[in-house]
Amino acid sequence: MKKIGLIAFTLTLSLAALAQGKKATSADVERFFKSTTSVLIFNENKMVDLSLKDNLTKHWKVTPLKYVDSTEFENLRTDAKNSFLGITEVRYSNDKRENPYYFLALSVGGNAANYADMPDLGFIPFGTTLDEALDNMYMLPTLLDFLQMHVQNLKMIPGILEESLRFYNKNVEELANKTILICKDDVTSGVSPERMDKKNKNEIRFVSREEIVKAVEERRPNTVVSFLVCPKGEVTARCYKMLFGTDDAKLYFYGYHKTNKLQKNGFTRWDIERIARY
Repeated sequence: MKKIGLIAFTLTLSLAALAQGKKATSADVERFFKSTTSVLIFNENKMVDLSLKDNLTKHWKVTPLKYVDSTEFENLRTDAKNSFLGITEVRYSNDKRENPYYFLALSVGGNAANYADMPDLGFIPFGTTLDEALDNMYMLPTLLDFLQMHVQNLKMIPGILEESLRFYNKNVEELANKTILICKDDVTSGVSPERMDKKNKNEIRFVSREEIVKAVEERRPNTVVSFLVCPKGEVTARCYKMLFGTDDAKLYFYGYHKTNKLQKNGFTRWDIERIARY
């Protein structure tokens, strides 16, 4: 995986040549909790800047925040007392897809030669185009809450540094007695409500995108929603599949597969069966 630049939902900031991303250490985690988190802001899009600031003001509690432009960012990133939050472009060297994916990323500063080498504390799929990233802004409060819980978990459970988001698949056992809302547009052609109802032990409902957004905005109690990040209309791409709690911001399921002519984008029958077995 290659991390190539930090953006603030609208523009790309090319800070370095392609470089392999770096896993954080326990020392990096400790430094984060003593840091000030800088958020890159572009004044060209006032509405996006205001939305970003509003969400961070309401939801970001774990470190002090400040907002910086590209010049300030480059000056600050080599200081170990700083951390950075934004959207990162990611390309995979072994993929046929030329366009980047976009991840919500939390990094810490230090002596890295460039942005791409800065240690990552959190890396969450967020979109496959900038337009899609903007459409997914409804998920930002949930993702920010999850990211803060994630760094707290990194501090208490160092093993997560190796497993990253895959660590949270153990939470699938907690889906019993929860209402699971999966967008009907987020499933492969092999999934249908009628077929899945025969296998479900818990309540899985296939709903509209509007119902997903409403559940997230309401922080609906005891509810889990699907979040899919996968290019539309592309035969070969990475498809990221997640389930987040709307009231607790917990990640209950994380996986991905590479799409092809036979395996389309979306939650597969095997994903649904795994989610439904508890």
